[in-house]
This record gives sequence, structure tokens and C-alpha cells, in this order.
Amino acid sequence: MLSASSYLIALIATISMTAATGFSSVASESANSYHPSTIGTPGKPWGVEEVNLWRKTRVKQRCYFEDIVPQIEALRQEPSLALDVIQYGTLDNNHSETESESSGDQNKSFPLFAIMTKDWSNSKPNVFITGGVHGYETSGVEGALLFLRSKARQYSEHFNILVIPCVSPWGYERIQRWNAKGVDPNRSFNPEGEIVEGRSFNPEAATEESAALIRFMEYEIGKKGDDEADADADADAKEEKIVYVSGAVREVESYLLSLAVRLLWRQNDTSRASDLVVKAIGITTQHMKEASKTTYGIGSANGLYPLLARLYRYQSLVMESPAKREEAVPVLERGDLVGAHRMAVVRRDVDTQATLLNIMLRDLLQANQVEQAQKLLANSTFPTTASNNQLCRHLYYSGRIQALRLEYTSAFSKLSQCLRKAPTNTALGFRICVQRLLIVVQLLMGEIPERSVFLSDGMKNALEPYLQITQAVRRGDLAVFHSTVKEHIARLQADGTHTLISRLAHSVVKAGLRRLHTSYSRISLEDIALRLGLANATSAEFVVSKAVRDGVIDATIIHDEKGSYVQSHDLVNVYATTEPMEAFHRRIAYCLTTHNDAVRSMRYPPDEYKKQLEASRGMRNRGRDDDKTDEEKAQELEDEMDDDY
Repeated sequence: MLSASSYLIALIATISMTAATGFSSVASESANSYHPSTIGTPGKPWGVEEVNLWRKTRVKQRCYFEDIVPQIEALRQEPSLALDVIQYGTLDNNHSETESESSGDQNKSFPLFAIMTKDWSNSKPNVFITGGVHGYETSGVEGALLFLRSKARQYSEHFNILVIPCVSPWGYERIQRWNAKGVDPNRSFNPEGEIVEGRSFNPEAATEESAALIRFMEYEIGKKGDDEADADADADAKEEKIVYVSGAVREVESYLLSLAVRLLWRQNDTSRASDLVVKAIGITTQHMKEASKTTYGIGSANGLYPLLARLYRYQSLVMESPAKREEAVPVLERGDLVGAHRMAVVRRDVDTQATLLNIMLRDLLQANQVEQAQKLLANSTFPTTASNNQLCRHLYYSGRIQALRLEYTSAFSKLSQCLRKAPTNTALGFRICVQRLLIVVQLLMGEIPERSVFLSDGMKNALEPYLQITQAVRRGDLAVFHSTVKEHIARLQADGTHTLISRLAHSVVKAGLRRLHTSYSRISLEDIALRLGLANATSAEFVVSKAVRDGVIDATIIHDEKGSYVQSHDLVNVYATTEPMEAFHRRIAYCLTTHNDAVRSMRYPPDEYKKQLEASRGMRNRGRDDDKTDEEKAQELEDEMDDDY
């Protein structure tokens, strides 16, 4: 059984096919004394005189008012069909002078009718059927009327149906393809009413028939769609207003809760702030579940994401307050943070993801659980679209974790990037914290920070202990280094850099050895121990041997009857050795390798062009000699010449 849509398409196709056969059946009836080809001059467009001459020769052979109009009125009078009959225009009866006294209908204007189904709805697809666009297509007119009487009611449940039974009444009466002005109506459905050059499907200007139909389509059909759209818009606006109000209430409540938590925290009322922030997180989470059922902008859960992230941030600050600092964070709370982070990832909540990840990293660092923090950092992904503030925090925590794990190069990269991205007009405390850690990492890498770093605006007093430590490392004075660390130990522990700075003792010793190596060609181990503040000569020997092995100094430890001393090697002119040539060779080799790789990557597959060339020239069946390149042929010719001589 055919579906409604397939049957309707088949019926329309039948109407079109029968329209073509209808022309052949009446072709003999439409013969006139003057054929159009006998009028006018060949190769020259018709003017007004030629059109009038042609129209005078067109003979009326049937009546639109007797054949078509009564059938349309019958459709209007039949309520079971549920059809609306609309007169969408009139057409002047352009008759010939010879017919003016022969028929009483000649002075009437042709009414143009459209039939529509009554239950029109924008939710259903539209079907548009026309008949009689060409007057000699009789079966198209009759087929459209037959469809309205027999099938339109059935298909109106699934489609909006609009039928124009007879577009060109004048052509229908005279069984002509053209209208009274000698124009094909089927080539003139141009909404703009003008000829568009180069448009093959619409080369003619709009005629009276097409213009009336276009106006009707734009007004009547558009009006029905607008009326229904207005009704839907009113209903949507009412529903949207309710959703907007409820969505705004959720966001306002969560925002006020966050302000209350912040106020209690600033007043050091940590117990009430802790209880309130837990309740606020639960309320906001419930609001998000309710808001997830809607897709509207202000009522959706997207507006609650930053507020939930802020509440988690306040919870972290409350737990780190002086009253709570000595309390261990419950294991259950860490599990809640992990679960909340997992849910944020599922719902693609970027703000909460970034905030919770930074909170967990900070918590693990404060608990000195560096390895667990590294595992969390390695197995998690920081969202790329997170805010710049959260990104800076993540870079800082990542750099601190890597510094504690002796990965100084990676830590320096993270901290430098964090300092560049940090806001310059605010967050001075955060920038000071990052700069302190960056200075220590640079010292551990064997680099000395520039003096301008310690003189930055607002950082001079905060970085004063680190300036003294840097000066001690630069001079290689271990005694001054230890005294400076001892003097500011409380400050360094509060900054969280004391553990890293304690590793700098080796750097101080190395710097002192470099200075001694530069100043003395020969120095005893006792003097080295005295100058570097080491316990005895044995400790000095151990330190010097390690420095020699690491390449810090170029010297030899000698034990003889005179005692133990360190003999520095004479400085050799490096340009008198092969080292510059070897370095230059390595650079040239690198450049050549890069060039060759680039050229190789741009080449086509081997011999691929040969196949394309043969296919284009029809050379598939030639011998194998044609596959040889010019270079191969030249080499063979040269070999043959060598053999001859």
C-alpha cells in the first residue's frame, strides 16, 4: 500500500503526464487560419501590431464560465470536502473584435480561483498544485478538480494543500499555450516583475496571471504562517517568562549564598562559614539538576557553573583559615572533591573542573604529598577554555610540584609562563609568590637572576631575603648563606621555599670552588675547607672530587709528601684546538639534514608521475625502455661509448 505522500506525488505526476497527452488530443481543434510562424518578420521580435494580429485569429472553442466555474462553486458548496474557495484576482478578457458581438461572456473579466484545505497548519508540509498554466493542457485542469473532489480530504490530514485549477482562463478557452498578450505564463513567474538576463528558468517579465498568483502566495499563505507563528510566539513568550524568572531566582540565590560565605570568612567566623558553604554547595547542585531540564539561556545550568566553582573556592579558603589550619582534611571530603570533579567533567563544567583540580593540587601540596600530587597532575587534563586566573594557579602548582621533584627545567618553564600570564595591575601577592619560587628554581639550575627582578614595584621588601641568598650563592660564601637562611628561616618556611633553599648549599659550594679555581692554580685541601666553611680536609676532598667529576672545575687532586692539594690545569686556548671546527661541523650537518628532510618530504611518490604521463598519452603498452629517465638513458649511452673505445 502506498503512503499518503507517495500516492500524492504519483497523482501529481499523473496530472502532469495527462496534461501533455491532452495537448495532442486537441491539437487539431486549435488549428487557426494564421499560424504564428506566418506573422511578423523572421528573426525580429513581435511588436504590438503582430500580437494584435495574432490575437484576432485566435478562436474561442470552449467557455471557462460554463466548464470550470460551476465545478469550483460546487466545491465551495460541499462542506464534507472542508475546502476554502478564494478568488485571488481577476483577469481582463482580451477578446478579438470579431468575437465581441458573438458571445455574451466576452465582456466579463475572468475570476481567478484558489482552493485551500481548511485545516492549514505550519506543522504540516505544503503541497502546491496548478492546472491550466498552458491553455491547451485540458487534462491538467480536469485532473486538479478531480483530485479536489476525490482525494484532497484524505491527504489534508497530512498536508496543507493549495490548488489553482486554471491559471490562464483566456488560453483555456482558445486552447492556446500563450496568454492574450502572446506570452508564455509558465516562463513569467518572476517575483520581482522584471526580466533577469541569463536566468534560463525565468526569462520573461511577470504577466497578469503570474503576478496575481505571486501576490496571493505572498499574502495569503504568509498570513496563515504568521498568524500561527504569532500564536506560538505568544505561548513561548509566556513559558519563557516563567522559565526566565525561575532561572534568575536560582542564580540570585546561589550568588547571595556565596556573598554570605565570603562575609563570614572575612570575619573569621569559620565554623558558621564552613556549615553555610556546605549547604550552599548542596543547594546550588540541586538548582543545577532542576535547570538541566531546560535549554533556555538564563534558565539553564550554564549560569550556575561559575557560582558553584566560587563556592568550592570559598570552601577551600575556609578550611585553610587559621582556625582550621591545624585540622586534617577528612578523607571523605577529598572523595567528595573527586566526585564533584568527575561530575563537572561529565556535564562539561569548565569553571568547576579547573577550580576543583587546583584545590586538590593545593591540598596535596600543603599536606606534603608530592608524589600523589604528581599522579593527579599526570592523570588529569586541565580544560583549555578555563579562565586565565585558574590557568595561572594551575601553572604555579605544576611548577612547584616539578621543582620539589628535582625537575627544575620544567618547573622554570611553568613558572615563567605563569608570571607572564598573571595580571599586572592586580594579584600582587600571587605574583610575589610566583617570583619567589622562580628565583629559587633559577638558583637551583645554576643561574643567577637579574638584579632588576628584586627591585620590581611592590616586591622589594618581600624579596629582600631572596636577594641576600642570591648574593651569597653568587659569591660562593657558604657561611654567609647559612647565616642568611638561619636569619630568615621563619619567613622561608612560611613561604614554602625552605626545603628548596636548603638544596642550594651544594650550589654555593660549587660557586666557591669556581672562584678558588680561578684565583689559585694550586691550593691545599685545608685552605679549601677553611674558605668554604667545611668541617675538615676530608670533606673538602669529597666536594672537590665531585666537582671535578661533574665538570665544575678542571683540576687534579694530588697527594705527596708535601701534603694534599688541588692543582688547576692550565687554561688552553680553545681556538688552538679542533673544538671550534667540530662545533661548526655539527651545525653544518644539522642544517644539511634539515634541508634534505624538507626536500624529501615535498617529493611526490617515486615514479608516480610516469604512470600519469603514460595514461595521458596512451603509452601503457610501450616497452620497458620508455620507462627510463633521461639520466638513465644518458648513462647507458656513455657506457656504450666507453666500451667502444
